[in-house]
Amino acid sequence: MELSEASFSFAFEGESFSIPCRDETLTGCKWVALDLPPEFIVVYVHDIGCFGSIDHDVFDVLTSHGAIVYACDHLGHGRSKGKILYLSISDIVDETLKVIDLAKSENNNLPLFLFGINAGALSIISLMLREKEKLKKSVNGIILESPWICSWQKVQPGLYTTVFLMLLNSIAPSLIYDPGVSYLSDTPLYFEATCNRCSLYMPYMTPHFYLSAMDEITKCRQNIQDLPSIPTLFAFGEKDSFLNPKQLEVFKSQIANISKMTVNNYDGGHWITKGNARPQFLQDFLVFVQKHRK
Repeated sequence: MELSEASFSFAFEGESFSIPCRDETLTGCKWVALDLPPEFIVVYVHDIGCFGSIDHDVFDVLTSHGAIVYACDHLGHGRSKGKILYLSISDIVDETLKVIDLAKSENNNLPLFLFGINAGALSIISLMLREKEKLKKSVNGIILESPWICSWQKVQPGLYTTVFLMLLNSIAPSLIYDPGVSYLSDTPLYFEATCNRCSLYMPYMTPHFYLSAMDEITKCRQNIQDLPSIPTLFAFGEKDSFLNPKQLEVFKSQIANISKMTVNNYDGGHWITKGNARPQFLQDFLVFVQKHRK
């Protein structure tokens, strides 16, 4: 399959699986190429407000190169149970650990890679700091696309807004609100339209999740030098209109000198695979896998 090809289908046509989370059941999907022997595993961690198959067009490329892709809908997302958008970064970390265990139990001899975008990528960074030794034993490499590791560019909640959200979190933590930001503005109009037509797409926020993300961003930034020595590719779009550019440059400089961390910049927006830089990013992804699969 050509790396520039992109068919934006959100179909869950793979094999479904389920895992427990809190008192609910999460539903995921596994994609496998029918005409190729599996060569490596990709555990995909989706963003807040999204669902497991939203990067289906990327999975098509990965499976055509021998990947088995596991993607689980987060708590309160997609086909999974739970209050809509009512979860924390810690919940996503717990979910990802369980998906890793499932994938390894079904394909014990295959190398495994983690892949996430935005809040999904933030969750993976949190996981890296929380479960260093486990990941060293079970994960061959990590690909992080535009991790949510700093404040937003266009909307930066100040002290009063943060205090209000803290108060709201104590009264109505699962209240759904519009945060006033969207990185779909960086994507082609037809992809944005496809997302907006999908009933599973919920580009909103809850006080509970927002505050958990802010807390996790702070912890990750403070402890970034403690990342485990696992090959990790950080991918950023040079035209990203979502993340604060000054804070992002500081973060890039922090990780540039950490062992086994690679920073790649692409001529694109926040969602790199949905723009002109898609072929280069996917090529780098596959080269990264080939290099670290052994």
